[in-house]
Amino acid sequence: MLPTGSLALPLLASIALAAVLSWLGVFVVMKKMSFIADGIAHASLAGVALGVLFHADPLYTALAFSLGVGVVIYYLERRTTLPVDTIITLLFTASLAVGILLMSREGGDVEALEKSLFGDAAAIGWSEVVTVAVLALGEVLFLTRYYQRLALMIFDRASAYVAGIRVERLQLGFYLALVVAIVLGIKIFGVLLVGALMVIPASAAKLVSRSFHGAIALSAIFSILIVGSGMPLAYAFDLPASAVVVLTGVILFTFMMGVSRFVFARRS
Repeated sequence: MLPTGSLALPLLASIALAAVLSWLGVFVVMKKMSFIADGIAHASLAGVALGVLFHADPLYTALAFSLGVGVVIYYLERRTTLPVDTIITLLFTASLAVGILLMSREGGDVEALEKSLFGDAAAIGWSEVVTVAVLALGEVLFLTRYYQRLALMIFDRASAYVAGIRVERLQLGFYLALVVAIVLGIKIFGVLLVGALMVIPASAAKLVSRSFHGAIALSAIFSILIVGSGMPLAYAFDLPASAVVVLTGVILFTFMMGVSRFVFARRS
């Protein structure tokens, strides 16, 4: 929950992060791998537990651990015939088990676990805002530079190879970008709900957009609307920010689904 006077910094960090998550979310939704967001988020709990156990910042230990998970996903996807969703399930359940075992040592830190699961927007300070801003800028630079190549890799992998794109390296970079954005989102939205901020705006945009470019633009707009309205509502009524933001997104998605059906009915 957000105590009095604490809205500005969480809102600033959340909007910046939501815009990046929504941009990545379009690629994730188009590639039909929405489960990766929840998988990486749950896997990061082992990293959080390591931070608690060794009295380090859980954000950075979770980031380091999850980057390792991202590399393993990439490696197993290349070296085995298993579908990527199967690989993610295996890794996130194993990581979650490790996290639970680590948290159980010496009674664990229940408060740290709760903050990781449900988010802690009220704890966002200037240091977190700067961290989010720097890493979000890096994500934007990556997506801007490799936008066309990422789109070609997702829609027509064979053509990407023919065009001379280093698909394997690009895919690894994409996975690592996903990891960074998702782990940053855990601080605000929590393990249980951060995936929704990646999938809901992108899914709503896909319903009503006519092009891939339009889907990206609408997804960013929707994410800003969701966070920009959900966070103040949570602040005003003293409610958990992550839950209010996600429910706001669900309402917007439902509305967009109605709009898309109305437009489709008129065209037919």
